[in-house]
Amino acid sequence: MVPPRRSERILMRRSVLVSGGLHVALLLAVLLKLPVPVPQEPPPPPTIEMEFTNDGATSAPHKGDKPAPKPAPAPAPVKQEAP
Repeated sequence: MVPPRRSERILMRRSVLVSGGLHVALLLAVLLKLPVPVPQEPPPPPTIEMEFTNDGATSAPHKGDKPAPKPAPAPAPVKQEAP
């Protein structure tokens, strides 16, 4: 393969620099000129009407038929010897 001539290397280097400069300029123009999209605000939640009735009796909550079972004791940690 024949090495490229000096004029071809200079032309290639110049072309790469011009292309890179144009890409950077185009990217900056797009970033600076395009408007930033503003997200739409979500619609307000629908209003829910609730009607509370008061029986007048303030009693404790109802209890279950039988008491809850007692939890099992936690297992003892296993001792390990140091290596």
